[in-house]
Amino acid sequence: MYQRYLSMLDRAGPGECMALAALSTAVWYGLCLAGGTTDAVPATRDEVPGWLLFWLSGTVYSVLVLFRYLQPAAGAWRGVVVGFAGALSYWMGVQYPVLIYPAGSEIFNTATAGVFTAAFLGYLVMRLGTLRFALGSFAALCVAGGFGGAVIGWSVTDGWPDQQVAGHAVWQILTCVAFYYSPRSARPPLTEI
Repeated sequence: MYQRYLSMLDRAGPGECMALAALSTAVWYGLCLAGGTTDAVPATRDEVPGWLLFWLSGTVYSVLVLFRYLQPAAGAWRGVVVGFAGALSYWMGVQYPVLIYPAGSEIFNTATAGVFTAAFLGYLVMRLGTLRFALGSFAALCVAGGFGGAVIGWSVTDGWPDQQVAGHAVWQILTCVAFYYSPRSARPPLTEI
C-alpha cells in the first residue's frame, strides 16, 4: 500500500500537487479548530491531545507533499523519517520566532523560520529521496519558505487561526511548487503493484 501511494504521488502533476498542499493547509486549520494549542510545549497534561493534533500538521504536509520524492523500493523507514521531520520542521518554525525572537520584527522572524524549515526539509528530501541539489532550485525553495513565513508573520498579530491560514497556505503551496520543479535523480522504472 505504501509503494502504491508513492507511485500515485509520483504520477501527480503540478495541479494535483498544489491541491495536496492546499489540503494540508485545510488539515492544519481543522486541527487548530479541533483543539490545538498555540503553545509550543503544553503547559499541562490536559493540553497534550490538542497539542499533538496541532503538531500533526507538519506530518500531514510530509505525507501529502514530500512523500512524492521518496522511492517506493527504498524502504518505508524513509517515510517515517520524513514524516517525523515534517513535525520537527513545524516545531522549529514555531520555536524560532516565539522563543528565540532574534529581531524586533515578527515578519522578519517568521520569514527566517520559513527559510530554515524549507531548507531543512529540502536537504532531507535530497538526502533520503530523489531530489538533486541545484543551487537555483534550492534558493527558490528558500525564497518560497521565506515569503510564506513572512505572510504568516504579517497575519500573526491577531485572529488565530483564521488570519494565519493564508500564510500557511502560501508557505505550503509555494514550497510544494519549488519542490515540484526541483531536479530529480533518475528513478528505476515503477513496477505494477
